[in-house]
Amino acid sequence: MAVGSTRSTGTGINVPEIVSGLMEVERQPVTKLQSQIDQKTLVISTLGVFKSKVSALESAAKAIQTAGVFSIKSTTSSDATRVSATASNAATAGAYTVKVAQTAQSETSMIGGFASASQVVDLSSFSLTAKQGTASPVTYSPSYAKVGSLTFSSGDKISFTVKGGSEQSFTVSSQTTPAAVASAINSAVTAGTLSDVTATVDATGYLQISSSNPLRGLSASLQVPGYATFSGAATFTSGNLIRFAVSGTSEQTFVVTTQNTAAKVATAINDAVAAGTLSGVTASVVSGALRLTSKSAAGAVTATQNGSDAGITSTAAVTSAATSVSTGLSTTATVNNVATWINDLDADLAATVVQRSDGRYALNVSSKETGAANAFSISGIATSDAQKDKITLSGTFSVNDAVVLTVNGEPLIYKVQAADLTADGLGGGGSVAGNSATAYKNIAAKVAVAYNDSLSANHSPITAAADGGVITLTADAAGTAFTSGAQVLKKAANSWTATANAPSVAQVDKVALSGTYAAGDVISLTVNGVALSYSVTAADITDGGSSNADYGRIATALAAAYNASTNAAHTPITAGASGAVVTLTADVAGTGFMATSSITPLGPVAIRAASVANSTSPATAQVDTIALSGKYTAGDILKITVGGVALDYTITAANVIGGGSAAADLERIAQGFVAAYNASTNAAHTPVTASYSGGVISLTADTAGTAFLASASVSRVAVASGAATKAAVVENVTDRGLTAVGAGEIGAGTITNGTYNATYDGAAWVVSAPSGTFTASLGSGTLTFSSGANSFTVSSLAGTPKAGDRVTVVVAG
Repeated sequence: MAVGSTRSTGTGINVPEIVSGLMEVERQPVTKLQSQIDQKTLVISTLGVFKSKVSALESAAKAIQTAGVFSIKSTTSSDATRVSATASNAATAGAYTVKVAQTAQSETSMIGGFASASQVVDLSSFSLTAKQGTASPVTYSPSYAKVGSLTFSSGDKISFTVKGGSEQSFTVSSQTTPAAVASAINSAVTAGTLSDVTATVDATGYLQISSSNPLRGLSASLQVPGYATFSGAATFTSGNLIRFAVSGTSEQTFVVTTQNTAAKVATAINDAVAAGTLSGVTASVVSGALRLTSKSAAGAVTATQNGSDAGITSTAAVTSAATSVSTGLSTTATVNNVATWINDLDADLAATVVQRSDGRYALNVSSKETGAANAFSISGIATSDAQKDKITLSGTFSVNDAVVLTVNGEPLIYKVQAADLTADGLGGGGSVAGNSATAYKNIAAKVAVAYNDSLSANHSPITAAADGGVITLTADAAGTAFTSGAQVLKKAANSWTATANAPSVAQVDKVALSGTYAAGDVISLTVNGVALSYSVTAADITDGGSSNADYGRIATALAAAYNASTNAAHTPITAGASGAVVTLTADVAGTGFMATSSITPLGPVAIRAASVANSTSPATAQVDTIALSGKYTAGDILKITVGGVALDYTITAANVIGGGSAAADLERIAQGFVAAYNASTNAAHTPVTASYSGGVISLTADTAGTAFLASASVSRVAVASGAATKAAVVENVTDRGLTAVGAGEIGAGTITNGTYNATYDGAAWVVSAPSGTFTASLGSGTLTFSSGANSFTVSSLAGTPKAGDRVTVVVAG
């Protein structure tokens, strides 16, 4: 059917509606056909589902054609408490034997080397981490909480959590001092409303909360409730309306009657609270002003007087964490104490003190349960004498037997050689039996040598020695605890064979430069025991000594100097430089080598560091050195910063009995600093150990691969004040290392009170003006002067005078 379009200018015919109706008539056959298609599609889909169900029924019918399907299989066990079983229809009838090769073992740790069960130990670094089943691990360490407030008010809330326990809290009522709060907390413990804590007041007057079991440690916080403080100038007269509201409660009103002072109003409000007509606040007078404090630790208070809040300030509740302080327990805890405290932790651990065959004692800690879910770790039990363990060889040894010496969990394996079973241990003098004293002596000596050659960080703090058939392991430092054990693995029926399972890779070590370098610093790069020294030049550090460009110049020069070496220890390894990194690469894959680095500074302190990163061989621990020089005086402070945390050591008179610059003085200063540093428990210091040799302090990372930054400075003690006579000035400057002092005029007849400016002209200090603040115009040092009647005094002196400097003080005015 054809449809034409005709425009009509009349108003009686609706052309669009007529056209729409005609189109709808044309579409009716198509609509009918689409409805039939939809019905057929639904039928087809339903048939597909039916076919799938029939197929599943067919499979199930085939499965039940076997008679055995209808037979129920059962199992029995000779000991159902140990083994139980279930059987499916597919199980074959028969008797089965279950054999347990080894039952699960509980984890055990033994810390030995104690002289007696009552030996005092240092627990400053103690840490015990225990995991009980699926619970998260808990780490215990001896510490207490120091609450940072010297005064308390009603409503203050002290919350504390003992490690491994739930949070507890104590709310202050009438107590106002740390001593009173401590007494109230202890009374609550006695009454049973609090548990596992003890409260005391420390030497500085602060509240101290400790766990009853010192190993637990705890954390605490103080929550001070909100309050509203009226103006100190506020006046109160009969009929005044004081309205207040504690957060979450309705507004309350107090009407002033005869009370005309803040103190009287506070008393009346407290009486109303006690009577029950008001609630939720405690009234007090602070610095002459009325204060309304919430009785709820988390509450806030708002207030008005006669409908106005002018002059009234509201302070929100504040929660502050208490300071956690390590208790140390270095003078009171014994090995027996530690065992008792561990048993009281309720951590599924059992601790006992046992005496070993060598007469010494050990702390044995074991898990009460088996499996990895009950693993634990313990460390930080130090003793005042060096731990010593002995291992005695026994049995009959054969060539290729392996002696496994395990220290701190890491094994050292030594394979018995044919020469070990000869009279001289070198292959001569005839053969000896594998169970003879000679064989034991030879093997023990070789094991000790192999152990001492180990570069493992787990082995290095302990030294091995052999005496006959006994290997003695001794901690290098008193207080270093370690674990040890030994076993012998008999040779296999087949010979030992080394099989390459991957292509050989050339060893690559890297030396990374960092810190600030100065001209004259010496970098020592030691490869295979032979050092190559390079002195930093002024041209290397044109950008200040710490820029990437400076590092690149130093690294390039160091690599060039190394490659120019003809020493046989150096030639198999080639050096390269990239940025701040010097790379040492073995020329032939399979060639092993050892590399270390150190820096000797030109000046009295070192502010630079180098580290070695080994990519295919054991890593080398970073070592930084600080060489002391110059002249020191009692009271000077040697500050060495490691890991961003400074440690100050104040030089004593005993350190400088040789005058302050003698080699013996420098060694005494180094010794004093090293002792102070190693006693530090700061987390930035503990991974690095200090040692000294003469006047040189060495800082060594305890673990290879642990990088750190170290810097040092010296703060000179202030020169003692006194009359500014020529002799006094000369003596003071001489004490600072100045060996030659020229003549100078000191003093003036008329000096007015005031502060004088001084400048340094390169040869003399000149006091030139009677006002202003002293500033040194040149950078060689500073002098500070204060005036007196017809005299002036030297109050402090800093800087580094040079030999030959002239000191002249001229006072003008």
